[in-house]
Amino acid sequence: VFLLVRSAPAGRAHGLPRWKGSGNARDDFLAVCRELTAELVAEVETCQPPLPSSVASHIARLVEYNVPKGKLNRGLTVVEAMEAIKGHAAPEQQWRAAALGWCIEWLQAYFL
Repeated sequence: VFLLVRSAPAGRAHGLPRWKGSGNARDDFLAVCRELTAELVAEVETCQPPLPSSVASHIARLVEYNVPKGKLNRGLTVVEAMEAIKGHAAPEQQWRAAALGWCIEWLQAYFL
């Protein structure tokens, strides 16, 4: 998540992608996971000193296999708690809450 806040690729408002707001919180939450994974893989591909090319694809497979397959209760609770506290939040705030939710999901996957 710090990678997304630190770097601001062209086309992103204030350095963050926008929350999809499709009405399906789970699908929107999973879309954030795909964005975070893509950002992580891009960072691995450009790190110095360079890593072998297989590392990026291995990390992408590792995250896809271990993280978004569960019920996502912990991560979705973060998004829902933010909405309960703030009411209607801006899409960027919702995206940040989802990114924090994914931090919790990734941490839980690590613990397992």
